[in-house]
Amino acid sequence: MHSILERIDIFGANLPVFNLKGESQVLSKTGGFFSFILVTVWLTYASLKFSHMILMHNPLVSEIHEKNYFDSSVKLNLNQVKFKFAFSVEGYLDNLIKDDPQYVKYIARMYGKEDGKEYQKMIPYHKCSEKDWAEFMDAARAMDD
Repeated sequence: MHSILERIDIFGANLPVFNLKGESQVLSKTGGFFSFILVTVWLTYASLKFSHMILMHNPLVSEIHEKNYFDSSVKLNLNQVKFKFAFSVEGYLDNLIKDDPQYVKYIARMYGKEDGKEYQKMIPYHKCSEKDWAEFMDAARAMDD
């Protein structure tokens, strides 16, 4: 006859091919004790987190304010505001530009919908020169505008 601690032992070791006194696992009071502690801690933690979820304890509320945000109803000609952007593909570890044409192909496209018809337009691009970089607005000034 097994004690209560032996019956709740989740750490019981399976016997290889045979059974011992009709049992297929070897149970112990020590294993039952640690199983009881483990289950008690898990249930306590789960019930605490569940009550926090139900009572909305310490909710995380994020709010983002975006300057110069335009919704879909606003039409803006980016050429008129002299909008420019640049991008590159860099290695995560070495921060070197990965632009070998044998492995990388850039395609710039614009998708849209006009009068219920979808369209796409290929956008010309080129590698930035020093002159191109000089025409970009300073990032610190752009954030202040």
